[in-house]
Amino acid sequence: MIQILIEMKAHPPTSVTHCTAAYLTWGEKENKEQGATDLHSCPNLVTIRSNYIDVYAVKLDGSFDRATARLELLASQRLFGTVESLGVLRQQAFDPANRRDALMLTFRDAKLSVLRWDDSTFDLVPSSLHSV
Repeated sequence: MIQILIEMKAHPPTSVTHCTAAYLTWGEKENKEQGATDLHSCPNLVTIRSNYIDVYAVKLDGSFDRATARLELLASQRLFGTVESLGVLRQQAFDPANRRDALMLTFRDAKLSVLRWDDSTFDLVPSSLHSV
């Protein structure tokens, strides 16, 4: 007799397991070269919820003295595996022309993935460590 186990997730995970700040959608130096003040040079917020990744833009409104912040969801993706650790690969040291950061994710089954922001799809795409 063959037994089949079917797993169906009714709801995505709700607790954040990993969190970081990274310049994914624009570079830190890019923004400062365009004359932006420190008020508008916030990095993106990246959260991991078990096997989901969310990228938020931090929007600051108001004057420098009374700034209010709000989060705007830019992208949300389901990952194929549970994330064990999250790291940021800073691009300023490697490639001055491309000033955006990349994300490095490790998974339980000893896999490593590098994700970059793609402007054409407005989403995270896998990348190679050789191009970082």
